[in-house]
Amino acid sequence: MEAASFCWARNMMLTSRWVVVYTNSTTNRMNMTIIRSDQGTDQPAASPAPASAGPYSSRPGHSWRISFISLMQYLARPRTGRGLLPQDAKQGTCQGPLRTRFQMVGTRRIFGRPSGDSFPTPLSLRPDPGYPGAMLSTAYEPTDTILVTGASGFLGPAVCRRLNLLGPVHGLSRTSPALHLPRGLGVTTAGLADLRDQRATAEILDRVRPWAVVHMAAMSKPEACQKDHELSRRMNLEATELLADLCAERGLYLAFTSTDFVFSGQNAPYAEDADPDPGTVYGEHKRLAELAVLDRLPDAAVLRLSNVVGRAPRRKPGFVQALLDSPGRARPLPLFADEYRTFVDSRDVAEGIALALENRAKGIFHLAGPQRMSRLELGRMVEKLCGHGLNLAESTRAEADMVAPRPGDLSLSMERTRAGLGFEPVNLRRALAEVITEPWWD
Repeated sequence: MEAASFCWARNMMLTSRWVVVYTNSTTNRMNMTIIRSDQGTDQPAASPAPASAGPYSSRPGHSWRISFISLMQYLARPRTGRGLLPQDAKQGTCQGPLRTRFQMVGTRRIFGRPSGDSFPTPLSLRPDPGYPGAMLSTAYEPTDTILVTGASGFLGPAVCRRLNLLGPVHGLSRTSPALHLPRGLGVTTAGLADLRDQRATAEILDRVRPWAVVHMAAMSKPEACQKDHELSRRMNLEATELLADLCAERGLYLAFTSTDFVFSGQNAPYAEDADPDPGTVYGEHKRLAELAVLDRLPDAAVLRLSNVVGRAPRRKPGFVQALLDSPGRARPLPLFADEYRTFVDSRDVAEGIALALENRAKGIFHLAGPQRMSRLELGRMVEKLCGHGLNLAESTRAEADMVAPRPGDLSLSMERTRAGLGFEPVNLRRALAEVITEPWWD
């Protein structure tokens, strides 16, 4: 009887359309009332079974009670065969300390469907304002769509174009509903949303129904972050935490782009497993966001980017575009001779993100260029490739009037990334030559 009840309860959770989960901090057990409707209409919830009824009850319309840990252990077991519960099961109500645990477990790891599995679509959890202190669960059926946040930024066109080879891409922007992406990328505008708005972000996820989210949206200017700590925290940390929670509730894969600013610049080159020691507000908040993502989604990918160069949207010019425009400047463009990075082309970053999605890579990876150089060295390389002089001037970090400290050497090594993703950046000189010929995406 107990084994049959377990099978019935397990498949009840897999086939239910609605499961309302109430938190209860005073008990270490969960109670679930199952409702069955043969006529296709929901029935009132049955009264909870008395304690004398025993720990299990397998009859539809009656409640059953098991420990939460026992249920999780059972659900995690390999599944074979078809579900035993009729498909007319409609609703169940759970009471117990489930909210945090369900979020941490993640839908896909517990309820994921292997190839050839005939079980119904898994359940997931999402906040429901109609049930204070509760989580409302609905069947989430992911499509082959990929959602990209920050799609209107500098990296947006390169990333969206590459990911479009994997499936439909929906771009999300906080400031630009039209995205202003070049034509022909095949990118659909998912909407205009502030990622700090939980309801709006959840609605977009449930409408687009992606299987993966690439989170690139950020407040990425170290100077601005240093001047406004609170805004940086909300944009770079809290928005990422919220998005990671929503992805965990739905069992989505998340690729999060971070930065080499999680390091201080004192012990370069930095490997993927080097201990972060940020020296700026921007780096600190991005490091905390890394930890938040991996805590909520252990199977997520954190992709640290070095300084990115390449073709740019006209609304978001980059470093190379500034170099090319320098002859029209009244004063020379100062370039640090004592700040070193592993500059990487935006198309290489896009390829690295695509590789992470294709391999469902998990953990920390570095997407960087093939060589370490200073900003001045990069400027001189671009000048030589142009074949004419640029209006550049050598400078040092000490001469600059900046609020945020500038780390001296943030060069990254990529041994784990090369081995785990097969990532190999192109020759930077060749990439820059192509950018000089065609610096803009549109």
